[in-house]
Amino acid sequence: MVFMNVGEAEGLLSINDYPFGFGFGSPSKAAFGLAIPCSSNLVGYAISCSSTDSTRNISFAIEHYNTTNIKSSGDEIITLNSSNVFNSTVNKLYSAGNICVRVSSVSTLQNCIILSIICRIRLKNLITRIRQMFLI
Repeated sequence: MVFMNVGEAEGLLSINDYPFGFGFGSPSKAAFGLAIPCSSNLVGYAISCSSTDSTRNISFAIEHYNTTNIKSSGDEIITLNSSNVFNSTVNKLYSAGNICVRVSSVSTLQNCIILSIICRIRLKNLITRIRQMFLI
């Protein structure tokens, strides 16, 4: 089973910020982002920016924190220049925890009107995992 989630942000971006909210307007931070209750694969993402700056250069790191808030190694780095980015060839396995998106670098961006990221997540053995979570 694959599901998608949209994270949105507005305003100026600063290095090491976690600008995306993944629901109910709640901003992210390290170890607090898109909560995934079981093992999963990140299988793709898309990121887009509506801005008046045509020469923007932004890099994001997709980070994973496990259920004890320990950061996994091997961040997925996304660079957003003048065009939007789409990648459907990712196949990164994560344990249960949080997926967070951090600004790793930003230059020549004065105005970011709307920024959105869409994550495609594949949950493995979903029915089995739901039964385990609820002890059915």
